[in-house]
Amino acid sequence: EFPALGAARVELCVYDEKDARDIFVFRGDPEVQLYNSAPHRTVEEAVEFRGLSSGPTRQVLACRTRLIGDCVIGLVEPDEVVVHPPQILKCRVDSVRLLNAATVSLRLRPNRPLRFSAGQFARLDFGAGRVRPYSMANAEGDEMLEFHLRRVPGGRVSGFVAEQLRVGDVVKLIGPLGTSYLRRKHEGAVLCIAGGTGLAPICSIVQTGLAGSQDGSYHLYVGARSESELYWLDVLRELQCQHPT
Repeated sequence: EFPALGAARVELCVYDEKDARDIFVFRGDPEVQLYNSAPHRTVEEAVEFRGLSSGPTRQVLACRTRLIGDCVIGLVEPDEVVVHPPQILKCRVDSVRLLNAATVSLRLRPNRPLRFSAGQFARLDFGAGRVRPYSMANAEGDEMLEFHLRRVPGGRVSGFVAEQLRVGDVVKLIGPLGTSYLRRKHEGAVLCIAGGTGLAPICSIVQTGLAGSQDGSYHLYVGARSESELYWLDVLRELQCQHPT
């Protein structure tokens, strides 16, 4: 139970607003602030504006909620919340290679192991203001970290990585970040859908899940703008052969 503390906010976010968590309000009277920086609104106004759930148990965004009365709240999937405090790691480039004309594979060797949950991402700093978020494509526990970048024509970061970054160069990593990750307590089949380099976090989830003790099958659907932009099909086929069911 949370008593009202004036303008105190329900701080359940992890690291930044990208990782905002939903909360369920079982009873009470929270006040909701919207992402468009509009004045604080009631839950009912927010429901109408953003389509949030309402009723006896209401769902709101924790990072945009103020308590104006005593209330009881609960986290969405509280038993599945994982917390890996973000670290700042110094990484060395192990390899840079093209997976196809539109996709670059970047493998980094961190100066110490990065603990993360499959599906999470990190911010990579290549220097000179070149900072981008990329998801880990490797399974949890791997010594090497792999990232997949879409090569954008004239892209300031993807072009630099594909054309100028060299083996042995230093890249600063901040992470892990994100709340989209493998739910280990899930039972039954898992449906995964990925497009383009969005395959990276999905591959991390599938590889980690298949290597673990979870029961159930994985069904993966992959899309791209064209057939030539599909990649890692050999890796996926190998996983399929190793885990036919």
